[in-house]
Amino acid sequence: MKKQSAFTLIEFMVTIAILAIIATLAAPNLSQMLHNTKVNTSSGDILSFLQQSRTEAIRLGKTVIVCGSSDGSSCLSANKTNWSTGLIATHSGSTTPIQKLTFDSSQLSITGPETITFNTFGSTTAEHEITVTIPDANTYSVCVEVIGRAFKSKSGC
Repeated sequence: MKKQSAFTLIEFMVTIAILAIIATLAAPNLSQMLHNTKVNTSSGDILSFLQQSRTEAIRLGKTVIVCGSSDGSSCLSANKTNWSTGLIATHSGSTTPIQKLTFDSSQLSITGPETITFNTFGSTTAEHEITVTIPDANTYSVCVEVIGRAFKSKSGC
């Protein structure tokens, strides 16, 4: 008779135990990595949103106002600097948003100015900073200069 080689039950159980220990050690790092990715992606979405809003102000020849919004159709009336639920952009003379951005993470914290206004030349009245963070993760800032140029930074504006 030919002898077959295979794993014993004890070898299999030891392998499973080692894999369980490795997974337990890796889980917190994976969670933090996912949070960091979410913050990075969300700040990139805000950056794109602001750049597009600026472009629309120049293209339409109208002032474009960016603000926080919880319903996707109007600016926040209370706690106006909490942009965690979403953003809208409207142009002067209209109540219909020209673009919307919503966020799907309840842990995401986004703080910005009450509004950012781009004039017909694409510039703003002041410098602005939008801070994006999740607890125990990296913090990113989206900065808007007076000339209207927006950029993302890990170290603040």
